[in-house]
Amino acid sequence: MITNSKEKINSSELLEVSQILDELINAYIKLT
Repeated sequence: MITNSKEKINSSELLEVSQILDELINAYIKLT
C-alpha cells in the first residue's frame, strides 16, 4: 500500500511537470 501511494504521488508530479514543460514549449514557439 505504501508503494501504491508513492506511485500515485509520482504520477501526479510527473503530470504537473509535463504540463509545465508544455507551457514552456508553447511560449518558446510563440517567441520564435
